[in-house]
Amino acid sequence: MATPILKAINALRTRGSNEDRPSPIGSLSGGFLTNSLSTTTGTAQERLNAMGSVGWLFAVVERISTAMAASEWQLYQIRRDEKVQLTDHPLLDLWQNPNPFYSQSEFLEDSSNHFELVGEMAWIIVRGMGGSIVELWPVRPDRIRPIPDKDDYISGYIYQVGKDEVPLETDDVVFTRRPNPTVPYRGIGQIQSVLNDIGSEQMAAAWQRNFFSNSALPGGLIEFDHSLSPHDFQRLVERWREQHQGVSNSHRIAILERGKWVERKYSQRDMQFRESRSLNRDTILGAWGFPHAMLGISEDVNLANAQAAELMFARWLIRPRLIRIRDKVNQTLVKQFGDD
Repeated sequence: MATPILKAINALRTRGSNEDRPSPIGSLSGGFLTNSLSTTTGTAQERLNAMGSVGWLFAVVERISTAMAASEWQLYQIRRDEKVQLTDHPLLDLWQNPNPFYSQSEFLEDSSNHFELVGEMAWIIVRGMGGSIVELWPVRPDRIRPIPDKDDYISGYIYQVGKDEVPLETDDVVFTRRPNPTVPYRGIGQIQSVLNDIGSEQMAAAWQRNFFSNSALPGGLIEFDHSLSPHDFQRLVERWREQHQGVSNSHRIAILERGKWVERKYSQRDMQFRESRSLNRDTILGAWGFPHAMLGISEDVNLANAQAAELMFARWLIRPRLIRIRDKVNQTLVKQFGDD
């Protein structure tokens, strides 16, 4: 018999994305909090979708997540004030095989993706007979809603998929966040600080694509010293589209009838388009403190600063995130397997 948690997780796996109803982060019952999202920070759904629509954002998040997933973990037991490494333990088995559908690396990579995009990661604990922990599931953090409590800070969680809500005890959820300075129960991600820049990069890429697919501009204009009849104008437009519009017709020689060719000069705005896209890239990388060399960007890179970039990546990006997960696991998950 499937538990309510497993039913909700199964609903999450089988529900199509078109049926998703994103729940706003920070919208909690009891009047403790207001909605933490605005038009400037975007919804959680928009932040999660951004990874698949901006190449540099995808590269940053994917590189961090795969590095997190490649980490090696060890379990220790305290015996007479000494730490003894364990190689056979139910917790170690759970960590290496969180559930039937996720390997350890997939589990950590999925969790890391969520954390980089919304500043939160959430795991749901599934229990077997006797309350023992048998599975661990990463879920979208915007579907987890903390329930504030005046005495215990958080009295529990609500896991929501569409209109279905599943109440959860505090021991059934492992919720990790980058502390939000304005909403204490939720997290905050770097993506919120560069959402406008990400939008600019999306529009710049769309403009460039539309230029090659739809624009018929050959780098100049056709000028006539007299008015064209509607028939002549329509014939010129149709012929121009047929011969010059589209990538396959680019740079073809134009044959004009009684028209004068006027060279189209590149403006300062045209020449700065590439610089603008590079600025968007650097802004996205800067929000994460991500070294350029770790993405294969070879501008002003030599062996020394490439090695320094690798050290910075490991020390200031990966290690603090691993420490965050380790501390949360020790605080919430490990203690459920014993005090030692």
